[in-house]
Amino acid sequence: MIRIDSDTHFTPLDAFDDLDPKYAEIGPHFVKLPTGNYRVVYKAREPFVPSHIKPLRENGHPPSVFDAAPRIDAMAQDGFDRQVLIPNNAPFYYDVDGQMGASVSRSFNRAVARPLKRYPDRFIGVATAPLQDVRLGIAEAEYAIKELGLHAVIIYQNVNGKDLDGEFLWPFYERIEALGVPLLVHGVDSGPLLGVDRFARFNLDVCLGFPFEVFTAISALVFSGVLDRFPNLKFGFFEVGVGWIPWLMDRLEMAYDARPAARERATRRPKECFNNFYFSLGADDSTLPDVVKRIGSSRLMIGSDYPHPDGTFPNTVTMLETREGLAKQDIENLLGGTAANFFGLDQYL
Repeated sequence: MIRIDSDTHFTPLDAFDDLDPKYAEIGPHFVKLPTGNYRVVYKAREPFVPSHIKPLRENGHPPSVFDAAPRIDAMAQDGFDRQVLIPNNAPFYYDVDGQMGASVSRSFNRAVARPLKRYPDRFIGVATAPLQDVRLGIAEAEYAIKELGLHAVIIYQNVNGKDLDGEFLWPFYERIEALGVPLLVHGVDSGPLLGVDRFARFNLDVCLGFPFEVFTAISALVFSGVLDRFPNLKFGFFEVGVGWIPWLMDRLEMAYDARPAARERATRRPKECFNNFYFSLGADDSTLPDVVKRIGSSRLMIGSDYPHPDGTFPNTVTMLETREGLAKQDIENLLGGTAANFFGLDQYL
């Protein structure tokens, strides 16, 4: 059985080496700090980043975080065969010029493809795409999947405050469905978050902001007809846990029956739409056995959040295998079967 760590974060130190030189001054680049750590400086994005977030970035990260080689030993230590390489989100949000965003995405996608070639069958590559210009976003997604061999495309919880059901995104969804790859939905704490003005003082951007955005994104995708139009499109929701899934499903079912506006554009019921949704979670999620009883394990996958210190590395696999209330098949799905299905790795199914 293949074991896949579905949630790790990676932006290599050469991520911006291929950036168009005209963006050298204002585009993203790494700066080495006196401590030896590195952090990303992105002058063009600075005006858009909330002031309470900026101090969280000042200390940077050690060089090992930006290197693929240590991950091979880390996987062995935690018990995984493959890692999903999710880009650190701050350099790729959609509030800069589209051409600049396209150049940043192209440079990153080329960089993340290099460790995939260096270490065959060890990493799953996730591409970025500049959705502030959907035409450029489509072109970059095609290049990343068809030319570079990456496995999926990441999108963020909204596009400059617009929900993910916006019809401006439908040509992008059409192309992603045709390419046969999934979309990862991930939060960006340096971008707009629903209700952030009321909880920023406690730094609850990830704790509350990410789930609020996902609740809204799922509701919009369900009721807008996006999943009627693109029935084979797969969305994965990352770093929001899973305990809320039965609750949200029940609430949306109630809205579908009680609110005519919720039925105007969607013919599939919310419960049916959830078949298009996959969820990454930590092995320490206390609600996991109850959620598995309610919706099964075939759309749930485990991630360590490596190399973040608040993740479950290096105990992720052990923690899951010792959980009570999970059948052997559930554990196999969570450890790799679901991720193999989500990312189209048919050889492991």
